[in-house]
Amino acid sequence: LTDKSEVYSNGIKKGSLPMGTVVNPTLMAFDSDIAIVKPFEGSVENKNIEFMNGINDNTRLYTLSNTVVYTNPYDNKVIGNLPQNYMFQNPYYLKSSDMVYLDENGIKGFVKKEDVAILEKENKTYVVKNNNTYSYKNTNKETKERYSSGDFIVADYVSVNQEFFYSEKLGWFNKAELAIFDNKEAGKRIFTKNDKEKMYFDFTGDTFKIVPIAKEFKILGESNNFYYLENKETKEKYWSKQDVLSVEKPDINDPVLLITKDTLDETVLNIEGKIYDDTEITKLIINGDE
Repeated sequence: LTDKSEVYSNGIKKGSLPMGTVVNPTLMAFDSDIAIVKPFEGSVENKNIEFMNGINDNTRLYTLSNTVVYTNPYDNKVIGNLPQNYMFQNPYYLKSSDMVYLDENGIKGFVKKEDVAILEKENKTYVVKNNNTYSYKNTNKETKERYSSGDFIVADYVSVNQEFFYSEKLGWFNKAELAIFDNKEAGKRIFTKNDKEKMYFDFTGDTFKIVPIAKEFKILGESNNFYYLENKETKEKYWSKQDVLSVEKPDINDPVLLITKDTLDETVLNIEGKIYDDTEITKLIINGDE
């Protein structure tokens, strides 16, 4: 309510409600009044009502720090506090006072929008860049679990205008310590272009395996200018720099032409045979003719 309001039922005054009271309207509406069921049943003048907006399902709000809760948006009366990183369950936004309303877990009141941050749902996969990277219990960076380079993290939400990703299961992560994992090329074949190429077990480059030229891999995804690969034969998984790989298999052996039959018909020599090579052959040219 934006002003003190009288509540009537069938033309009879049932009481009054102070400015700042949160009421629950029903679907019943009159020309100048709106029906309510809480705090008690009746109707109030429409001019004294401001509707609050709910938050969409892909957004969550959380407190940036220990946050004061006020009884209503028009006075400074404090009724309690919310801890840092409290996740709102079903908040509403009051535009005129730029405040967030909650009625949950035994707490009912308003908090200032400046004390609240936004999480946008994304459900994306990230890769840890460096060893000794930590998840955090809160945005004060109280450490929770340690991760190694190359570990995968699924972030449920990204914090808008803040430095964090958030996972409901794992906690908070610093955005700068993770790289996005993209699997749009997953399933494609790819080959090493050079001999003695290094396949890495993480992004650090400290541990690797040497593989020969033309080694075939299946792409599982990419991140941080690396492909994540699976060895076709052993099923081992590695990280490789993208510029040392090719979608075309390098030609490492000389082609073999095997003649299986030849016949001479006057001046025409007919030859039948097969060609073998380690790459695909699309045409055979003899004396300029295909």
